[in-house]
Amino acid sequence: MGFKVRQLYKDFWSWRKPSRAKLFKDEPILTQNTQLLTQAIAKVHSQVL
Repeated sequence: MGFKVRQLYKDFWSWRKPSRAKLFKDEPILTQNTQLLTQAIAKVHSQVL
C-alpha cells in the first residue's frame, strides 16, 4: 500500500511542474483535478492508518 501512496505523490508533483502546468490552460479544471487528487490521497491515507 505504501508504494501506491508514493506513486500518487510522484504523479502529483510531476504533474504540478510549471512546464506541465502550461499545458493546462483551463484553471477551473486544474483546480478540480487538484481537489480530486487530494481527496484520493486522503482516502489512501485513511486506509493505511
